[in-house]
Amino acid sequence: MPVGEITLHGVSGDMSDFQHIQHTLKSLLMQEYEMDDGQKLGTKSVYKCISHIMYNRCMKGDLLRNSYVIGGLDNGQKMLLFVDLYGTTYQSATVAMGFGRHLAQPILR
Repeated sequence: MPVGEITLHGVSGDMSDFQHIQHTLKSLLMQEYEMDDGQKLGTKSVYKCISHIMYNRCMKGDLLRNSYVIGGLDNGQKMLLFVDLYGTTYQSATVAMGFGRHLAQPILR
């Protein structure tokens, strides 16, 4: 699903938890739009927002049962990022979710 103009994110997991994150991202985009300062929400900002939400919810013991793949451009540089339900994050040339993390990821690398 698109987030802003230059970022896409894919998700696997619980639909209601995804809707919570989606609502949070829409609020963030609205705040950014209302600032009217010419800035756009970049891929790295979306990634940090999602990773902070996931990590904070994990520390409270109220996990959001989703994994996210976030891709886009940040300052003209291609980015492919991953966030899991514990807030664990990494950036790589290839990322996968679900069973693909165990089966396909080693082959893709």
